[in-house]
Amino acid sequence: MYLPQKSANETNPYSYKQFKLGIEGTHIHEFYQPAGICIDSITGYLYICDRGNYRIQVMTPEGICERVIELFLNSKKKIRLDPVRIALQNNSDHIVCIIGEGDSICLIPKYSNGRVYIDPFYVIDENGLGIKNAAGLALDIQDRIFISDTGHNRIVICAPDGTYITSFSTEGSELGQLQRPCGLDVTNDGAVVVTDPGNKRLHIFGTIPKENDSSNTNTNDSNN
Repeated sequence: MYLPQKSANETNPYSYKQFKLGIEGTHIHEFYQPAGICIDSITGYLYICDRGNYRIQVMTPEGICERVIELFLNSKKKIRLDPVRIALQNNSDHIVCIIGEGDSICLIPKYSNGRVYIDPFYVIDENGLGIKNAAGLALDIQDRIFISDTGHNRIVICAPDGTYITSFSTEGSELGQLQRPCGLDVTNDGAVVVTDPGNKRLHIFGTIPKENDSSNTNTNDSNN
């Protein structure tokens, strides 16, 4: 499914075969408002936030739906929850999801199948501020959770269990500031790369120190 196709008339080594996977609908292999995706680096399985159908479809590398994870709030009303962004933890068998309006996250057992009843984490900082319209999600090699808190123009960092650790950046156009941050990822050495659409740029924040690292490197060192 993901193998490149070489052509006698094509000098670009990254000329790929093209596939269409799924159509609009509610059955397996069908989607309604698909949102975030991630790929398991070990198995090649594809995890798709089928947002409009309130579920995660898990596809094999060949594009076959193996499992469907349906999300419900763990309450008497059994309210359905829509996954927005998704990431796989490397050091445990859990999926991390941003859900709903981007104001909470949840942890889901990676090998779930069928209905899953979850308790969302409403990530709250020391000043009582949560996340709002969060549009980006990434994990570092320690499985710490990085969230683009789009509505508050900052990046929030949580422990692997969802506990708030810290946040950085403020609204603005100066070095180290963001305007409606969206997609983000974390490099293997801990640098955070963020799309900054309000400023029409990418922003790179320097290495995040490991928990046992006594160096003075911090997220306020940034480069355009």
